Amino acid sequence: MSSRLEKMTIVLFLDVSFDEKVMVGRQKFEHPTRQRGISNDVILQKIADTWPGLEIDSRLKKTDGSNVSVSELCKRLKSGAKWGGPLQFGGLKLHVAELPAMMQTVITIEEVKPGSAGLWDEWVRPFLNEDSFVQAWIADIDYDYWQNASDPLEYEAVGKDFANLPMKSNGLPFPLEAEVIDTSRNPARVEIKQGYIEAIGSKMWIGHQFWSHVGKTPNSIDLTTGKITVRPIAPNVIEIHSDEECFNGGETSQVQQKLREILYE
Repeated sequence: MSSRLEKMTIVLFLDVSFDEKVMVGRQKFEHPTRQRGISNDVILQKIADTWPGLEIDSRLKKTDGSNVSVSELCKRLKSGAKWGGPLQFGGLKLHVAELPAMMQTVITIEEVKPGSAGLWDEWVRPFLNEDSFVQAWIADIDYDYWQNASDPLEYEAVGKDFANLPMKSNGLPFPLEAEVIDTSRNPARVEIKQGYIEAIGSKMWIGHQFWSHVGKTPNSIDLTTGKITVRPIAPNVIEIHSDEECFNGGETSQVQQKLREILYE
């Protein structure tokens, strides 16, 4: 078992209608009035059903240190309450974010202890048959963090050298302009797009919603190269597998770049 911490990200399509105009002072803003997708209470129930030790009366730890049961949180979410930050249970941390402007709900499940997630396939399986399923992938938490860290202060805080990394302007006007680390060529960079997230993983699950947003089809790309294998695992869903362990740099950089080119370029 790997001693490194891993995480899974699941993206669901969120269909949002902006039919209502809200006045703030003299300005009029669009306000989302309807959202179509998997409701938050159903998301929580699917996750609870996946974890063997997480029963309906199990306690979830909130960021403020207090506890809430699965059943109580389901009731709150069904009545329109928000998630209120990450939840911790069984060596895992759960974070769910709704991004209406980007038409997606993002579910992140992170290990707090190595191997605490067990088989990641089990966590994504309840969502694969949902029409709103877009994509999912697993990643090494530490590698993913540094592949996307652009603030030099993040490096300085832990004594990590960034002298040889490419830099660029943050694009802000004086006096806010500053040099930041250029992550635009990092193979494991993560970029949020309209309806999907541009990201890759050693194991990925791709649904039909994904193809409609990237402007490709499964038949228009060739993924059967090198170590990459593809297999259908549910109606309109394929699994892309390229390594037994999560990408963490080194020899996997070439495979990462190949996946990114095939899927997004």
